[in-house]
Amino acid sequence: MADVAKAARVSTATVSRVMNTPEMVTEEIRERVHSAIQKLKWVPNATAKSLRTSRTHTVGAIMPTLDHQNFARIVQSLQTTMAVEKYELLVGVTYYNREVATQQARAMVDKGVEALVLVGADHPDELMQLLEEKGIPFVLLYVAPGSAPGRNVIGYNNYQAFVTMTEHLLSLGHRTFGLIAQDTSFNDRARARQEGVRTTLAEQGIAIRPRHFIEGEWKFEDGMKAFEKIMRTDDPPTAIICGNDYLAIGCMLKAREMGIDIPGDVSITGFDDIDLARLLQPGITTMKVPDELVGEMAGRFFIDVLRGKGGQLGEVPAPELIMRGSTSRPKPN
Repeated sequence: MADVAKAARVSTATVSRVMNTPEMVTEEIRERVHSAIQKLKWVPNATAKSLRTSRTHTVGAIMPTLDHQNFARIVQSLQTTMAVEKYELLVGVTYYNREVATQQARAMVDKGVEALVLVGADHPDELMQLLEEKGIPFVLLYVAPGSAPGRNVIGYNNYQAFVTMTEHLLSLGHRTFGLIAQDTSFNDRARARQEGVRTTLAEQGIAIRPRHFIEGEWKFEDGMKAFEKIMRTDDPPTAIICGNDYLAIGCMLKAREMGIDIPGDVSITGFDDIDLARLLQPGITTMKVPDELVGEMAGRFFIDVLRGKGGQLGEVPAPELIMRGSTSRPKPN
């Protein structure tokens, strides 16, 4: 910094202002400093700066996976929002493993993250205690307001979303259902979705037969395997509710292989509204969720908190039912 200041004929304090608060410096001085930086190929030492200021300007985000389009969208939105205020984002992936989540959180705390984003409310006590002991603000994403008292949450009601989807299929006249769901271990969202389906059906005196229920992984291939297993039973359902679009797309692909008409023989629904859900023929009936908004809200909250402004959490719109060609009335008996 001293070399840059000398080359630009300014003080080191001025160089610091150009790097951190450029609006406080005239355009002519900014140009001189940046010219000197370029000529000397100087890169500020972030580690030294954090030691001096006790600030790292780094926020952590621990995601279950980045293979899912919606989690990738959240990371992109969060990073874009934080970057405006010159915060960097450190990303970790748990692969839906509670122990890995705690390890990732501890590693990020050791690296000096000033805040942390987590997905869901289903986290080990050890992880929560770590963040509280260190005084690190955190936000739980995809958690319905009021469902995790004392926690900062951003999300919507997964239970109600699947009530809405199930009611839609009931309104079409379906009475025999299949359910292909994600593993509920370390996944409170998946549990809430299953409960939404089962409770809504029970109110109509309907239950999902055990042979028509499969819980497991969440990708295309898992949907294909589950669909084939369910549809090869003696009494296949007329509608299959999937926990996400990946499973639903897998069902669609396997149906095509098996010569099963969608929606003529069986209706299929998903959740998330990933891009491929609308590009398939027929398109998949699903629920659209506001992923970019969730990431943006988390970023804005942290910016306010880290500036000492307290931080406000706004409301996330409820998932929107998107009706496409994968659902219709069942064939008459």
